[in-house]
Formats: sequence, structure tokens, C-alpha cells
Amino acid sequence: MENNSQLTSGVKLKLEVVQVLINKGYTIHEAAEAMDVRVSVIKHWLNQLKPNED
Repeated sequence: MENNSQLTSGVKLKLEVVQVLINKGYTIHEAAEAMDVRVSVIKHWLNQLKPNED
């Protein structure tokens, strides 16, 4: 089970990647390469952040 430090680090990484996409105008592929994260992971994070449209 993850401890609070690991969870916090994960949330910080997600926020940092999303900020790179928004603030610096990176593409998903550029952000993935810059942050050493797979493209599919970033797409998943972005989907999690989208508001539900029911």
C-alpha cells in the first residue's frame, strides 16, 4: 500500500505534467518525453480531469 508521501508525489507529477501541457503549450507527446511518462498515462490523467458530461 502506498504511503502519503508516495501519493503526494504522484499527484504532484500529474499536476506538473498537466501544467506543462497548458502553460507551455506542449503537445501530449512532447510532455510525455519531457516528463518521462508514457503518452497513454497522460491521456488517462487528462480524461480523469475532464468534467463528467451526463
